[in-house]
Amino acid sequence: MSIRRIPSGGEFEEKIGYCRAVVAGGFVHVAGCTGTDRTTG
Repeated sequence: MSIRRIPSGGEFEEKIGYCRAVVAGGFVHVAGCTGTDRTTG
C-alpha cells in the first residue's frame, strides 16, 4: 500500500514527523486542529 503525506506547512511537521493529512489505501485521514500559544511554544 502506498502512503502519501500532505503537509500543511506547520512548524512541527519537520520536527516530529507530523502531517495534517495522509492518503493511505484509498482513504484520506485528516488530523484535527489545536490552538497553540506561539509565545510559549
